[in-house]
Amino acid sequence: MNYCINPKCLSRQNPDNLAVCQSCHTPLLVNNRYRLIKPLRELDEFSSTEIFEVDDGGTLKVMKVLKRSKLSLMFQREARILQQLRHPGIPKVEPDGYFKLFINGKELHCLVMEKIEGYTLEEWLNLTGKISQKIAINWLKQILDIIKIIHEKNLFHRDIKPSNIILRPNGQLVLIDFGTVREITSTYLAKVGSERSITGIISPGYTPQEQAIGKAVPQSDFFALGRTFVHLLTEKHPLDLPEDTKTGELIWQQKAPQISPALAELIDEMMAPFPGKRPANAQMILQRLERLKQNQGNTVKPPSWLLTGMILIWLGMTSLVGLRNAMAVYYYNRGLEYHLARQSEEAEAYYKRALQLNPKYAEVYNALGFLCQEQEDMDCARRNYEKAIAFQPSLAIAHFNLGVVCEEQQDWECAKIAYQQARKSLPAASNNLARLQILNKEYEKAVMLLSEAFLQAKDERTKYAIMKNWGWALMGQKRYQEAKEKLKSAIAIQEKMAPAYCLLAQVWESEGKMQAAQVEWKNCIRYASQYNPDEATWIEMARVRLNAGGNEK
Repeated sequence: MNYCINPKCLSRQNPDNLAVCQSCHTPLLVNNRYRLIKPLRELDEFSSTEIFEVDDGGTLKVMKVLKRSKLSLMFQREARILQQLRHPGIPKVEPDGYFKLFINGKELHCLVMEKIEGYTLEEWLNLTGKISQKIAINWLKQILDIIKIIHEKNLFHRDIKPSNIILRPNGQLVLIDFGTVREITSTYLAKVGSERSITGIISPGYTPQEQAIGKAVPQSDFFALGRTFVHLLTEKHPLDLPEDTKTGELIWQQKAPQISPALAELIDEMMAPFPGKRPANAQMILQRLERLKQNQGNTVKPPSWLLTGMILIWLGMTSLVGLRNAMAVYYYNRGLEYHLARQSEEAEAYYKRALQLNPKYAEVYNALGFLCQEQEDMDCARRNYEKAIAFQPSLAIAHFNLGVVCEEQQDWECAKIAYQQARKSLPAASNNLARLQILNKEYEKAVMLLSEAFLQAKDERTKYAIMKNWGWALMGQKRYQEAKEKLKSAIAIQEKMAPAYCLLAQVWESEGKMQAAQVEWKNCIRYASQYNPDEATWIEMARVRLNAGGNEK
C-alpha cells in the first residue's frame, strides 16, 4: 500500500499534524526524489515527529518529519551530526538528506536516513531472554566503539537504552535516535557550571540523576549503557530492581549469575551515582573488557558448575549427583553459545557431554532436536523432541517444535496434539493449530483461536502470522471486508513476506475485482518461496492468474 501526504487532511485543531491518507493513486514524490511508502508507527498528535518508510531509487530509507517548528534547531543538529559521523553502527545520512517541505504554507523539516533492519535489543530480550557473558562483552565493545567516536567529536548521546540499539542480521549493533545528542561547547559547559536551565532528557531507569536536572556529561552515557546491560543480563527493567538506600547503587548481581564478578564490578562502576566515580572515557572501559575477554582481569569467577558442585558437597546433599547435574547445566549453556554462533559440531559435542552427565535433561534433547531440524533430518529431530517431552511433559517449546516437524512429515494428528499441548504458553502454537483448522475448513474454530492468540503475542513475526491466518479464516467464512482489514494489517507488520499478499489477491478475486487482485498476485510472486508448501501452491496460482490477465468487474 502506498501513501500520500494530503494537505486537505491537515487538522484544524492541530495544524502542525502531518496526516497520512490513502486516498491518492500515485505515491507522493518528496523533494523530487523520495517516494513515500508507509508510516512506520501509528500517527500520534502528541509526538513531535512522524516517521515514514520511503523509496530512494530502489533503496528503502526512513524519513523523519518534524511537526513542531520550535524544535527545528535540535532537528537540524541531529541532521548535521549524522551527516558527519561515518560508522556501520550509526545510521547514515547523505549530505542532502536534510531538507524542508512546504505544505499549505506550513514549513516541515525532513530528515532521510539509512533504514536499519533487525531487532532492537528490547525486542531481542523478549524473544531470547537474558544474554550470556560472551554476548555481553561482544555487545559492550561494539557500543563503546560507537560511543568513543561520538565522544571524540565532543558529542554525547543522552538516551542510550535497549530500544535505541538495533541488532542487524549480521550481528552488528547500531545506535539510533540521535535527536537527543548534545554538543559539548563552551556555552554548554558554562550552563552546566551555573544555574541556567538545560533541557533534561529522561528515560526512566536509564537516565542518571545529573542528566535529569540538566547537568549531563559524557559519563552520563556510561551510566545509561550500564543500566542497559543490567536489563539485558537480568531480564529485569532497572525500575524493577531494588537500590541500596545508603549508596543509591542498583542491587542486581544475584539476578545475573552467568557473569563474572569482574564484569559485574565494571558495570557497577559505569553506573556509579556520582559521575566522577565512573570511567573517564570509553577507551578505559574497552581496555578492561579486553582483559576480561582474555581472562586477565583481577578477579575471575569460577565456572558456575564448579561453584554449584562445591556448595552441594558442603551441604552434605547427594554430592555426586548434584555436581554431575551442575556440570551438565554448564555444558548445555556452552552448547547454546556455540549453537547461537552457528557452530553446530561444537554445539552438538557440548550437548552430548551434558547428556552423559544427566541422561534425562529435557532441554538438551530439545536443543539436539533443533540441530537435527536445521540439518533437515526430521526423523532425528522428532526422536529428540519426543525424548524431551517424555522427560519433561510440561516443556512447551518441545511440543511446539514437535508440531512443526510432524507438519513437515504430514502427520497432521501428531501436529495437532503437539500444538494443543504448547498453546497455553506459546501464542505461535495457537497460530499453527489455527492454520491446521483452516486447512480442514474449520474456520470458526480458527477465528476464535487466533483472536485469543493475538492478545498474547509479543514479537512481530508471531503477530504477522496470526493476523495473516486470521484474514485467511475470515476469507473462508466469506467475510471479505474483515479479511482484507486483517491481511492489510499483516502486510503493515511484515511487508516483505508473501502469504498476506497471496491471500489478499484471492479476497479481491472473490469480490470480482480482478485488477486489484493482479497487483497483489505480483507481490505474492515477488516475495514467495518455492520451499514453503503454502507459498509454492500460491506461486502456481499467481502465475496462472497473471498469464491469463484479467479485468476488474
